[in-house]
Amino acid sequence: MISKIFVICGTQKFQFDRLISALDRQIEEGLVKASVFGQIGGGSYEPTHFPYARFMDDADFKDEIRKADLIVTHSGTGSIVNSLKSGKKVIVVPRLAKYGEHVNDHQLEIAELFEKAGLVMTCGNTDKLFLAIRQAEDFSPAVFHSGTEHVLEVLDKDLQELARAKAEKEK
Repeated sequence: MISKIFVICGTQKFQFDRLISALDRQIEEGLVKASVFGQIGGGSYEPTHFPYARFMDDADFKDEIRKADLIVTHSGTGSIVNSLKSGKKVIVVPRLAKYGEHVNDHQLEIAELFEKAGLVMTCGNTDKLFLAIRQAEDFSPAVFHSGTEHVLEVLDKDLQELARAKAEKEK
């Protein structure tokens, strides 16, 4: 059962009032019953039905992810990856240029890639967010494998080869 939701709008200069106002309204209407905490960014809409912070330090941000059963986030790769690394179910709501939420629709493309990999659910229509939250109860995401370990292995191998080359050159 989903009892705690963390909604993330990121640190972009762009507002995401569409997401925050829809979630606030759906809580008021009783469509979303879970406890919600939001990191709402710099938008002008301030929710009245859930607590929030505009911005958070890294420790508090990660603590909110840890405590949540479900993450509802903009399509920022950092927010998505941090949530997946923590083993959380994720609903991605992409920011869209037509609403002044970003300069283009690259967030839609990012969301589609994560969804095609079976890692997240997406919700393009914020009026139906409550339905996506209900569907998340039964969502079983694919296992997330970070590429970080591979990158570190490649860097380590390259550094060892450089050290060997330098040592041979010094002989």
